[in-house]
Amino acid sequence: MSPYLFLLVADVLQALIKWDGSVRHPIDHDLGCCVLQYADDTLVVMRGSEDDAARLRTLLDQFSNATSLKINYSKSVVVPMHMDEEVKRDGFPQTYLGLPLSNTKLHLNALAPYIAKSD
Repeated sequence: MSPYLFLLVADVLQALIKWDGSVRHPIDHDLGCCVLQYADDTLVVMRGSEDDAARLRTLLDQFSNATSLKINYSKSVVVPMHMDEEVKRDGFPQTYLGLPLSNTKLHLNALAPYIAKSD
């Protein structure tokens, strides 16, 4: 699939999640969730409820069925924050777009391999 065509299809995923409106923002429950996309990576920042997670899974499955694009759930991660430990699925550090993500400030030495690659 050409990159431009993929972007058009990925935009449909974002619109589907936002249009549905049932998956909510983690802090302001009057807002919809945040959907951030870069190339074929999608990050959904949402309320950590079981209902929202189940609804997001349904939306992803509907998108997959409609577009014949497969969601790779084995590469998907749920990282609840400020939740009961019984809900926790994974934690930090994570990577997004090949760079480390952390819930604390990263030290410069954590970024050293990436800085060395750019030199």
